[in-house]
Amino acid sequence: MNSRNLSFLLPVLSIFMGFYYGSAKAINFELEVKPFLEKKCLACHNPNVTKGKVDFSSAESVFGSKKELVIPGDAYASEIWLASTSDDPNEPPYMPDEGEHLTKEEADLLARWIDEGAKWPVGLVLREASKADKSWWAYQPLAKPEHCKIDTFIDEKLTEANLRRNQPAKKRDLIRRATYDLTGLPPTPEQVEAFVNGLDRRLTDVHGHVIKQVLA
Repeated sequence: MNSRNLSFLLPVLSIFMGFYYGSAKAINFELEVKPFLEKKCLACHNPNVTKGKVDFSSAESVFGSKKELVIPGDAYASEIWLASTSDDPNEPPYMPDEGEHLTKEEADLLARWIDEGAKWPVGLVLREASKADKSWWAYQPLAKPEHCKIDTFIDEKLTEANLRRNQPAKKRDLIRRATYDLTGLPPTPEQVEAFVNGLDRRLTDVHGHVIKQVLA
């Protein structure tokens, strides 16, 4: 039988939990409850996405709701706790319908916070936790690779794909690539010969000067 239908047990449970919580340290909402609410609830219940017309982002939206989301002093009658927990070990909680459910420890913290009066720090607004956690590359400490040359990284990727770099291009190919990239036109025969024969310093026009600088 579903224990939630045994309404006569609720007063007994409330008294028991009151004695238990009375001997324990009060819950710090900001440090203990806020993190898992932001991580597991705010994605669907925020000012922009109010699934089920529920917003968990602020005290005003939680306690000002017509729904009985949080009833201070009574976790077992609060919709947030009922929806995020389950009596049946074979049945997952109703919420969240996607993503991680509350762990037993988190559910216990939530229940204790509500039973202790659901104190919400003045002005505190919850925001959805970033999807980029501590494993994100930007949070990793700087490290110096064994091989710092860019070619080393390129060769590693090519090897993974069973490929290898082309042979170094000849000077005639280089001058053609540079001029096509810079001007969209092929080099003149004089420019090709000057570059191939190491006489690129004689290229005094603007076009030749840019090529010289790029290929230096």
